[in-house]
Amino acid sequence: MSKRALSKYALVERCSNETYWYADKIGQVFPLVSYGEIESYVKTGDSYNTGNYIQNEDWDLIYNRPEGEE
Repeated sequence: MSKRALSKYALVERCSNETYWYADKIGQVFPLVSYGEIESYVKTGDSYNTGNYIQNEDWDLIYNRPEGEE
């Protein structure tokens, strides 16, 4: 097994406000870029700089190994 760190992802579990961008994304997973006190930033596009904020109460942290590693 590789000693590389696990990648962190945000699993959208709920949407506390139907007007948020992720209202129709429940069950989807997004790479976690940064964690804040109230909301966190997830990558939602092809560029590292393309992302959106998500309320911390609406997602759960999951870990995943880089592809091809066990």
